[in-house]
Amino acid sequence: PPVLIAGGILAPLPGRLKVVARSSPVKEYPASVREGKKHKWQRTVRIDKSHLLVVDDGGELVRLQFRQAPSPHLYPVNTLTLKSPLDLDPLAHDGRVVLVTADRRVQVLGATDLQVVSETRLPVAATAGPWAFGNRLLIESGRKQLVCLDLTDNLKQLWSVDTGNHSVTGKPLEVGGRLIVALHHGQVMAIDPSSGQVGKTLMLEQTLSLGPRAFGKKLLVPSIDGTLYRV
Repeated sequence: PPVLIAGGILAPLPGRLKVVARSSPVKEYPASVREGKKHKWQRTVRIDKSHLLVVDDGGELVRLQFRQAPSPHLYPVNTLTLKSPLDLDPLAHDGRVVLVTADRRVQVLGATDLQVVSETRLPVAATAGPWAFGNRLLIESGRKQLVCLDLTDNLKQLWSVDTGNHSVTGKPLEVGGRLIVALHHGQVMAIDPSSGQVGKTLMLEQTLSLGPRAFGKKLLVPSIDGTLYRV
């Protein structure tokens, strides 16, 4: 998807990255050509206003920096060749990058050097996430469990919650010391982020389309037919 950076809106196009500039034109960044093949962009993730990550279909991950001099352009700062394809979009959080790959690995990299800081392996493939809340990382595993890992302790598992073969819908919401998690079949539950203990639950009679949203003091969950439920 397009991402917003300091120079404008970056759009991944066939064979190049184009920045729709606010003022001065930005030089396009070409896709890699390896072994005679021009690769396609698969994922784009913003790190901050001047940095982003791009991943192509050949497994090359590049950290790009927007630079003004000598003329506006995208500069490749670091490159990492992935050993396994990504299952989910990378997550940039608090100076770190989280990768979840098809071989069930979860890796935390330094955002500036793309060096592995910590790594673990899930028992089954990840199916949603990753989402970060402070030093806690949430990943849905096998559409059966919501797993919480500690970003400060080598991705040690802190807890898991059985989702009953139902997928998490959208990013959970942290509010009032609780994690509000919506499942696609209509269940909404409140989880203690420290212990993983499930508190109040609510069953709506609709398939949910997005995660919970806060509007002032109201918590709303949208259903697939456009209805907004207050929970």
